[in-house]
Amino acid sequence: MLLLILAILSLYSITTFAQTTKSVYQPKNNGKVAWMSLEEAIEKNKENPKKVLVDLYTPWCTWCMKMDKATFNNPAIATYINENFYPVKLDAETKRPIQFKGETYNFDPKAANNRRGVHQIAIWLTRSKLNYPSVVILDESMGNPQVIHGFKNPVEMDKFIKFFGEDFYTEMDWNLFIQLYESPLERNTRMAESTGKRVAPAAANNRYTAPAPTPKPASSKTSSTKASPALTIAKQKALAKAIDSILYEVY
Repeated sequence: MLLLILAILSLYSITTFAQTTKSVYQPKNNGKVAWMSLEEAIEKNKENPKKVLVDLYTPWCTWCMKMDKATFNNPAIATYINENFYPVKLDAETKRPIQFKGETYNFDPKAANNRRGVHQIAIWLTRSKLNYPSVVILDESMGNPQVIHGFKNPVEMDKFIKFFGEDFYTEMDWNLFIQLYESPLERNTRMAESTGKRVAPAAANNRYTAPAPTPKPASSKTSSTKASPALTIAKQKALAKAIDSILYEVY
């Protein structure tokens, strides 16, 4: 019965969000992500706490460069990131010391079992699971890192940033969210595929598997400029049918 209640609340949450927000992005900053350093994000977060999105890359990483062009240069993705996160571009092999949460992190030439070495902050951000590219989201206290590894096309990235940007992670499991939420970019992807245009491939390890974050009260923020998750009619009917079946069994 508890599962039934949770399913209904989850459906209501996403549906309500979809009905009260617009489905069209309004690009800002010329549709580019307004990247900053981690130090800049730390200072901005002190004045106005907000989630932080970190793009962890290396200069030699081919897929990092491809994700820059294919995903972060997408105006819809860039606009949403700029409005909901402090976006940080961080070289995992930078040599400069970084002050973070009262600790000093340095470049470690012997870390990661390779000849190149890696910065200690990259190890902390990825929970010691290094992979490039990696996108990390920190909460408003700049803690609780949540990581997604590998190249992500715009649709996959949209799902990841919405899951955290709209605080759905406080209400439901990731696997339930991706079943209920259809990215507004998916329709564009299907249209491109139907016309034979090239669509950026998804990485083989595209499943988000980070540990579940500590629950907190759901956000009450509203915005008229955010893209809205689209809950498809088919999925609504499927969930409704499942709920009816459960109710029939219970009563």
